[in-house]
Amino acid sequence: MKTDRSSVLFMFFAQWFTDSVLRGDPSDRRKNTSNHDVDLCQIYGLYEHEACCLRSKEGGRLRSQIIDGEEYPDYLGVRNSNGEWHVKKEYSCLDLEGKVVRDKGLYPHGDTTWVRNALQGSFPNLPQDQLDKRLDKLYATGLERGNSSVGYAALSLVFLREHNRICHELSVRYPDWEDADERLFQTARLINICLLLKLTIEDYINHITGEPLFRLDTNFAETQHWYRTNWMALEFNLLYRWHGLVPDQLIVDENPVDASLYRWNNALLEEKGLAGIISTASAQPAGCISLGNNPDFLMGSEYQTIKMGRDFRLQSYNNYRQNFGLKKLRSFAELTKEIALQEQLKSLYGSIDNLELVIGLFAEDSQPGLLFGTLMLTMVAYDAFTQIYTNPVLSAAIYNSESLTSYGLELIKETTSIECLVRRNLPVGSSLLARLGVTPQG
Repeated sequence: MKTDRSSVLFMFFAQWFTDSVLRGDPSDRRKNTSNHDVDLCQIYGLYEHEACCLRSKEGGRLRSQIIDGEEYPDYLGVRNSNGEWHVKKEYSCLDLEGKVVRDKGLYPHGDTTWVRNALQGSFPNLPQDQLDKRLDKLYATGLERGNSSVGYAALSLVFLREHNRICHELSVRYPDWEDADERLFQTARLINICLLLKLTIEDYINHITGEPLFRLDTNFAETQHWYRTNWMALEFNLLYRWHGLVPDQLIVDENPVDASLYRWNNALLEEKGLAGIISTASAQPAGCISLGNNPDFLMGSEYQTIKMGRDFRLQSYNNYRQNFGLKKLRSFAELTKEIALQEQLKSLYGSIDNLELVIGLFAEDSQPGLLFGTLMLTMVAYDAFTQIYTNPVLSAAIYNSESLTSYGLELIKETTSIECLVRRNLPVGSSLLARLGVTPQG
C-alpha cells in the first residue's frame, strides 16, 4: 500500500532523525543511550572523543573525500598489502557496535567482526565478493548504523557538506580567530544543529500535520513552568516505528532497486550522486503507516516493538487518549472503518479498552489529508514542543550572535526547507573543490 500524501524522502528523514535520539540500550531496553537532545550525532558522534576522530583538524572541517567532483565522508576502512580490509587507525575510537561508551575506548585495529556480522546478518546469502565491495564503501560516521541505507547516508552527507561549507564561510569572515580550527568546528556544529532543529519543526513536523502550524521559536520555552532537561520517553520510541513507510523497492532512473541494494550499499549513492538519490526519494510515494504493511526484512523489528510495549506494561490505547486530552473510543468501529480489522481486533482484545497502545496507534484511521490517526498526531506534535523547543542550543545563553555569529543567525533565518539545504550543497562543476579548499584523497 502506498500513500499520495508523502514520499520516501520523508521516510528516510524519519529513520535518520530518530536514530539519533531513540536509541534503546541493548542491555536494558528501559534505557536510552542517546544524549536525549537533537545533537547531529549522526555526523559528530555521541561523545566528544568520537567527534575528535571524525575531524580533519584543519579549518574546523570534518574528514571527507572527493569522488568524481563531489564531497563524501571518508571511508571507514582500508586494505593492507594482503588485500585484507580493516578499520583505519584514526577511527579506532568510534563506537562501531552501538554499545554504551561513556569513556574513550580503542577498538582493536583491524578487527572487522562487528561490521561483517552486520552485513552478513542483513544479507546472509551475499557472496563474499559482494560483501567485500560493500566493506570498501563504508563511511566513517558518528553512529554505527550510518551506512544502513542510501537515504541515511545521503542525509548525513548533506549535513557534513553543510558543516564544511559553514567552516569555510566563517574562516573568510573571521580570519583572525584564535585557535581557529577549534572555534570554527564548534561554531559550525552549533549552527548546523540549529539548522536541523529549525528544519525539523518547520519542514518535517509541518509536513506531518499537513499545515504550516509550527515555527522555530527560541523565546518562550525558558519562561514556561514545564521547561526542563529532555528525557526521551519509551512511548516516543514506540510510536515512531513507521515500518509501513519503507518501500520494498527504490525506483532509481525508472528502474526498481531491491531493498537489499539500497541498504548497506554506498556505491549506489556514489553512482547516482546526492542530487540523484534525494530527487529519486522525493518523487517516490512512501508506504502507508498501518497494521500489516511492513517489509519482510522488518518483521523482526515489528515483533520487538510489540514485545517492548508488553514487557514494560504500558497503559492501554484508550488510557493514552485520555492522558493526551482526547476522548476514549467506545468501539473498534470508531477506531477504523475496515470491517475485517474491526472483527480481528475484537476477537483478540474483546473490548476497545483492552487494546494495546502500539496496535491502536497503527490501527487508527488517519484523518483526511493527514498521515496518522488523531492520537499519533497528537503525541508527535507534543514531542515537537517538549523535545525540540527545550534543546539547550536554543537557550538565550547560546542562541545569540556571540555564540552563533551574525552570519550563523542569518543563515538559520534564510534556510526554510531541506530542499534549500540540499541545493546549496550540490557541486557546480569543479567549483566544489575550490570553495571547500579540500584536496581529493585516494
